[in-house]
Amino acid sequence: MIIVSIIVITTIAAVYAVLKYFKIETTTIQVDLPDPEIEPEVEKPPEYDHEVLNHFLIYGHAGLGKTTFAEICHKLLCIRYGRKVKLHQYVAGQLRTSKAIEELIRKINYGDVVFVDETASFRLAIEEVLYSALQDFIFYPIQDNLVIGEFSMQLEDLKDSSAVKIPKFTMLAATTNAGSISRPLRDRFPLSVELGKMTPKQLSEVASKFNRVKTSGSMDDYIGQEHAKRIIAMHVNSLDVRPTVMDKDAADLIGHSALGIPRLANNFRLHASARAGELGHDKITLSDTHYALLTIGVDKHGLLPIDRRLIEYLISRKNQAVGINALAAVCACSKPDITEMVVPRMVSAFMLTRNSRSMLVLTEKALEVYSE
Repeated sequence: MIIVSIIVITTIAAVYAVLKYFKIETTTIQVDLPDPEIEPEVEKPPEYDHEVLNHFLIYGHAGLGKTTFAEICHKLLCIRYGRKVKLHQYVAGQLRTSKAIEELIRKINYGDVVFVDETASFRLAIEEVLYSALQDFIFYPIQDNLVIGEFSMQLEDLKDSSAVKIPKFTMLAATTNAGSISRPLRDRFPLSVELGKMTPKQLSEVASKFNRVKTSGSMDDYIGQEHAKRIIAMHVNSLDVRPTVMDKDAADLIGHSALGIPRLANNFRLHASARAGELGHDKITLSDTHYALLTIGVDKHGLLPIDRRLIEYLISRKNQAVGINALAAVCACSKPDITEMVVPRMVSAFMLTRNSRSMLVLTEKALEVYSE
């Protein structure tokens, strides 16, 4: 027993001597195991409180630069927000199912821009899914727990246990056929603009610049469409600085121009508020409202340029009725634009009626006001 002990001690001493000779140091590794009683912290999304641009509808003939306009709007918003926000680009045909919409919603972070081309081809079922997402930023997911952007969004108690609150975003919708978009979906876009055809001089400038706007992404290189550029600049520049008080004269002007439609009055007020905010006014004045309505092309009777083109044409024909197809050709728009947008608006303004053959003709009021 004594001999065994001596051998063990001798062996340990020899090993120690070898380690010391070669200067090999031993370290103790400590592993910290998580306390099972402490729940790991869930990463929360960054909190932003800046205002987000309202949804924007861009319509007009193919080839007028709707996609380019949307890309420039995205860059303007990145500058205004002071940070990079994502641009999600889709064609409506890619969003044909509720699952596809949910996949889109998953990717959205606060302030992102979603550009959807050919919005008029949305199926009705998809439009209904988008109503609450666009208006109230509420979505009804297929799953019980939806990961949106980079963060997990738990279901909110919003009177409906299946509803989830999603980050605010801006949808830029483009179409060649705005009239084919259902009225409820069209109403979810407080801002809208029609891109018109360019003049030969403007097209010459486009050609001479070799489409520089595609590489520069600058609004300065975007030729023509001055009213559209003015509208977007007015709304981007006024984010977070819009007044909430309005002069009575300004409110009265909006009341007379809104064709008896509250949603239209609110949209006009939004434009007037943007103009006042751009100028740093603490309240919306009559001048701000005049400028805003002029910028979006609304006259004192509540009609748009496309409506006035139709009136001018009928007056030139001594108010002889013509077919819808002819009116669409004259107004440079689609047939649904006439039947679903222009005609209802002009009827509301008491500028259009039907004769004994149910053909569209101008009213006495239209002839009196616009024949001058």
